[in-house]
Parts: sequence; structure tokens; C-alpha cells
Amino acid sequence: MINIFRNKVFIATAVLVVVAVLIAALFVFSKKEIKEEVVAESDKWATQAQEEEKRIKAENLQDLFAGEQDDYQPVRPIEKDDHYQGKLDAPIQIIIYSSFDCPFTPQFNKTIEQVKQEFGDKVVVAFRHFILRGDNSAMPAALAVECAAEQGKFWEMRDKLYADNEARIMGAERFKIDAAEIGLDADKFNKCADEEKYADKINSQILESENFGVIGTPTSFVNGEQAIGAVPFDDFVHSDGRAGEGMKNIITRHLND
Repeated sequence: MINIFRNKVFIATAVLVVVAVLIAALFVFSKKEIKEEVVAESDKWATQAQEEEKRIKAENLQDLFAGEQDDYQPVRPIEKDDHYQGKLDAPIQIIIYSSFDCPFTPQFNKTIEQVKQEFGDKVVVAFRHFILRGDNSAMPAALAVECAAEQGKFWEMRDKLYADNEARIMGAERFKIDAAEIGLDADKFNKCADEEKYADKINSQILESENFGVIGTPTSFVNGEQAIGAVPFDDFVHSDGRAGEGMKNIITRHLND
């Protein structure tokens, strides 16, 4: 399956090479109409390559690693020092590994809100950190939410960060504005964030999560069953026609076990 993924990435890369060759052709042909034709063809191939790359990442990630989960450890259950909502003895534990600047996490958070409304005290939901390299705002955001937790407002800051994400205004200075808006002690928060007080905790969760097979965000675990991506509440159909199981039915299965 990994080879299939690599082949698809190779194809996408090859398409980008073709784009480069087509652009180079502009310097060989001087006629205006030929240039316009080459540019149009280049744009078409570039768009197709980008869409293929998105499709591979969004829809094939689960299949790609489905056969390798035996190599990973079971996810660590929710503990008292986790950030969680609900009761620890709830029959359904949902553990979410995510990054606040991931473009898919605000939508998945809306799914989780539906889950809490539907299942009530039957679920407990915990948040843990996972950050990919290149996510420039992710660490400052993670530090911000931990510093807010220090003052008892983890979830309020979480909501602010998701709103910032959707508005595309992520940044350390923005997070300080958020802190003021939710009533945090500004001096205490700013000192905590600037000194990166909780960096070790965040990095520890990232390293630990790799043992559980977390490779991207969001990744959730429902009573230990891994679900990759922003899985919707209801069952759905992938763009290639494959059926997908929504969070509602995943949880229901576990309740009936």
C-alpha cells in the first residue's frame, strides 16, 4: 500500500515536471497563439496535480496505513492530567490528536460538538497535541492554549484558536489578544507564552503519539479505534465512491460491543 502511495506521489511529481517543460516551451516558440496554448495547458496540468495531491492526502491516508496498525502501541487512555470534557468513566473515550493551525480541525471540532450533543455523558473527549513540521503557527498556538489552561481556561482559548484558524489570523500576537478577550491575566499569560513554559509537555505528547500511529491531524481514537482525518458525524461517500463511516456509527458500534 505504501508503494501505491509513492507511485501516486511520483505521478503527481511527474505531472509537475511536465508543467515545467511546458513553461520552458514558451521560450522556444515566439508566436503569441502558441504561448497562450502552452500557458493554458500548463495551468490545467498544474491544477490537476494539486488536486491529485490533495485527494491522496485526504482520502488515502487511512487505507495507506490500515495494514500497519499492528506495529503500533495501543493509545494511552485518558488520564486526569489530560484536557478533557466529560467523565473519565464514560463508556466511550474519544482522544483527539490535533494542531490548532490544521485547516481541517475546526470542522472536526463541529463534528465533536454534535457527538457530545447526541451521546451526552456516554462520551468523554480529550485533546492532545500533534504538530507537523512546517506548521508555523502550531507551536505558538499550543503554547497559548496551555498557558490559558494554567488559568483554568483551556477550552475557551481552544475555541478562540479555532476561530482564528478559520479567519486566517493565527499568530503569537493574536493569541495575546485572545487571552485578554477571555479574561486572562495578561502579564502571567504573556510571560508563560514568551518563555515557552509548556514546550516540553507539548513535544512529549508529539513524540508519544508517534507510538500510537498518529501521522497527521486530526487523528482521533474512539475506544482505541483510530479514525484519521476530519471524519464527519454521519456516514459519507468519498469522491471515488468508497463508503465512509461517520463518527455517529463508529461510536454506536462501540456502545453495542
